[in-house]
Amino acid sequence: RRVQDLEIASWVTELAAYARDAARAEPGPTWEGTVILPAGTLGAFFRPVVEGASAEHFYREDPSLDLDQPVCRGELRGEPLRLGTDPTLPYGRFSNRCDPDGVAAKAVTLVEDGVLRRRWAAQRFGHYLGIPITGRFANLVVGTGTRYERDMRDEAGILEVINFSWLNPNPVTGDIASEVRFGYLSKGMARIPIRGGLLTGNVYQAIANCQFSREEKFTGNARVPAAIRVEGLRLAGS
Repeated sequence: RRVQDLEIASWVTELAAYARDAARAEPGPTWEGTVILPAGTLGAFFRPVVEGASAEHFYREDPSLDLDQPVCRGELRGEPLRLGTDPTLPYGRFSNRCDPDGVAAKAVTLVEDGVLRRRWAAQRFGHYLGIPITGRFANLVVGTGTRYERDMRDEAGILEVINFSWLNPNPVTGDIASEVRFGYLSKGMARIPIRGGLLTGNVYQAIANCQFSREEKFTGNARVPAAIRVEGLRLAGS
């Protein structure tokens, strides 16, 4: 990794603020509404889309995404998702000249304008299905949107998750049930630190009404928006 990618000064400043706020954090309440997720959580959040877009899932006849069909469930009310894999990403954790099967590295867009346009296929499953071989999934790439990150937070009634105890959506159904380790809930002009509570919902339903920040962040294995804003998630009080 490059030193500038680590952003050590801002990272230490943020951690110091979180440590101070954690000392006065309240238990997570029962709540439903707008959720902001930071870049570091997006690899796990979009895992069901990545898995559903794979040739392996299609070959094994798991419930998967259909080609040339929207990846979200329900009417699209937000910004459309753009998602792909890029093994050529400079300094990416999974960047290489070829994958372990010897397939030459190339960036591949899988989801464009919210629609699955192609599957990623490792060599074995590409041969099984007789479809173009893209190579194994490498670094995640998610397209940015139109709103500045600061504007996403500029209203009341928003839950901003800083980190989870775990975030492992079901790779087939997209269902989420994950504990919030630390975050902020805005109430009027106040921004209240919280700890605990189970965040539930569904990835595919959430991205039907999703906004992506204009700012971009490199996390080592992904180049993604600095934050996304989703609707329809619920927090069960701790």
